[in-house]
Order: sequence, then C-alpha cells, then structure tokens
Amino acid sequence: MTTPQAVGRLCHNATLLIVGGVKFDSYKTGINDFERRSADGRICLRRCRGASTYVALVDGAAIKNGSGKPKRFQTQTGAAAAAVALISKRLDVKK
Repeated sequence: MTTPQAVGRLCHNATLLIVGGVKFDSYKTGINDFERRSADGRICLRRCRGASTYVALVDGAAIKNGSGKPKRFQTQTGAAAAAVALISKRLDVKK
C-alpha cells in the first residue's frame, strides 16, 4: 500500500495532537481549511464547513453513524480516538 500524499502545506506551528500513540500533523488545505493526517496517511481529520464539528476518514472512507451518514464529532480528539480505535480493531481482525 502506498502512502497518500497530503494535500496542502504542513503547519509547523500547530499544536501537536497525539491520540493512542498516533501523531497527527496539521496541514493547511485552503483558505481557513485545515486537516490533520496521521504519519502513515491512513487517518484524516477534517472540519465540517459551517459547523463546529469534525469528520474522521480512515483509508479514504468516512466513519459512518447508524444511518449511514458520516459521523460528526465535536472535537478533533474524539474523531482521532474513534479512527484509531477502528484501525486497531481492523488490525485485530486480520490477525
């Protein structure tokens, strides 16, 4: 599997986010648009426009809620924790 390249510019002055031992770097992707990506590129956290919520993408697909729509999280930390838990659950299933 190849690591996807992050779109945007790395923000060196952003607050460091580490959840479950995974480091998330911040990237500026547009005017007032930022996203955080894990070092391996499998997890991406994005802010929803017009709302103070975040969406977590794992391997390019959003984490879904019960109705099949992308699940929204109130914090980046909550979105990151759900994504890290999903990745570790997938790794446990593969073993």
